[in-house]
Amino acid sequence: MKAFAFCVAALALIAACTLQGCGGGGDTLASIDASCPTSSHLTWPTTDCRCFFGQLSGVMSIVDACGANCAVPNPNGIMVHYSSESGPLCPIPKAIATGFQGCSPYIKVTYSMCTLLKNIKADTFYKSDVIDSTQFGPMWGVVIGCEANVTKIETYYYGNQTFTKPPTEGGEEPQECGPVSALTVVSNEENE
Repeated sequence: MKAFAFCVAALALIAACTLQGCGGGGDTLASIDASCPTSSHLTWPTTDCRCFFGQLSGVMSIVDACGANCAVPNPNGIMVHYSSESGPLCPIPKAIATGFQGCSPYIKVTYSMCTLLKNIKADTFYKSDVIDSTQFGPMWGVVIGCEANVTKIETYYYGNQTFTKPPTEGGEEPQECGPVSALTVVSNEENE
């Protein structure tokens, strides 16, 4: 129960940071690691999104929780950017079209196990019966059916910028627009 209370408190703190004005915390992950692509070398989709979402190892998923505008839920659902159990594909954190993209939270979830990820493909939209879409809820972005196996939730914020070219044509590098936050969830076994 303590882990759940901690989770709710941490997510409330994240929610308090408005998505339009969180204020990034410095360089993007891509600019920190010299081996990461620069804007002239971005490709859509990619198999190496660690430049934007950190280390990819173990059982995990990454979802774009809001799309271009968190104030208006995407009628298509939540876009999956990475599913470790269905392949290495991982689109860069960028809108699929040109124009303004609001600051969007990308939620990276690590699981002790989640066999359901085998049926969840990257670069695909899923409805709320597959991925929890309760904005700022304690399991936002988590695969439904794997909640008990969550070990860590990290949120990265990208956007709050205008893109002049679609991702398939390269274009601007996605910019961080909020602080990276991490929340370690204590497993149910440790709470008993």
